[in-house]
Amino acid sequence: MRCHLMSLLASGLVISCGSQQPGAQAEGRDDSLTQADPSTVLVHGNMGVMEVTLTGEPVRRLLSAPVQAAVRHGEDVFAITGGQHEALGDEDDVITETALVRVSLRDGSAQRVALLDPVPGLDCEQAQVHLLPLTVQSAFDFRMNASGDALCVRRQDRNANMMDVAVHQRVWLADGRVESRVLQCGEPREEPFDCGALPRRPAPPPVRGHRVEEGHIVAPDGTRRPIAGGFEEEQSSPSGSWVLLSAVAEEGDYIHRALLLLDRRGGSVHPLGPSSDGAALTDAALADTASLLGGMTVPGEAFIRFVSWGGVEYLVADQFLVTPGGGTANLMGTPIL
Repeated sequence: MRCHLMSLLASGLVISCGSQQPGAQAEGRDDSLTQADPSTVLVHGNMGVMEVTLTGEPVRRLLSAPVQAAVRHGEDVFAITGGQHEALGDEDDVITETALVRVSLRDGSAQRVALLDPVPGLDCEQAQVHLLPLTVQSAFDFRMNASGDALCVRRQDRNANMMDVAVHQRVWLADGRVESRVLQCGEPREEPFDCGALPRRPAPPPVRGHRVEEGHIVAPDGTRRPIAGGFEEEQSSPSGSWVLLSAVAEEGDYIHRALLLLDRRGGSVHPLGPSSDGAALTDAALADTASLLGGMTVPGEAFIRFVSWGGVEYLVADQFLVTPGGGTANLMGTPIL
């Protein structure tokens, strides 16, 4: 096996709950996910790092190499490139080197900060025998530390259910110095670096209006309508007007969840995804388990989060911008928040 520098495929999803009704404006919160009205958004994925409009039209490409994870810090985007499994015929397989790259939003320049491979201490059989790239599995695994002078990244050979190898690395931005700890190599080893607490998530708003409870949509007056598929409430939008519903659509080594949106104000349930027009589902459709679970699904590790941009609420959950009751825009990559 031999390694050389190339880049990795990655993707992501955004869903918009932007069809606002009176009273649906997001309440003010001390939350980094609440921003002024943007006309464009930065995204990353197999196309690199791009700035696109909220309808998915490209504005500019900032990095052409495929990117597996990215964060923004001030006027810079830090991106993880590489870590791709490449098969080169019968004789050679390679895992491309993983690098941390700084991209300037001011002039579009890109500079490699550090190489993350090879990682010292990966001496277990699982690391030596299996040709599996170590990649970022979750958006929470790549973030700035509390003091803003280093980036912390956790990489694994597979998702949490299947993982044999995991490493945690801290890259100091001033000089590109990389510190590495092996968290898992066939068995648990070291503890991760202390990179500070995760960003505070706002407390969920009080439940007002319709809710999902024990397989039913329950109205404020107690009226109950059945909803099939085992859907449960997962998280609410900042204003409390929308709530994400999810249910396990496929369970095994990798878990996939089906997603729907509930409008708490009127009790309507809306499908998501590029094949849907976003119109409210009928009671007959809500009783059809196969149809509900066969709609839009995401893997268990998908980044799913509500944001509020200019008073319009969106749900980040892969690479589409869906307006309930309207169409779907493909943003071509995961938004960089």
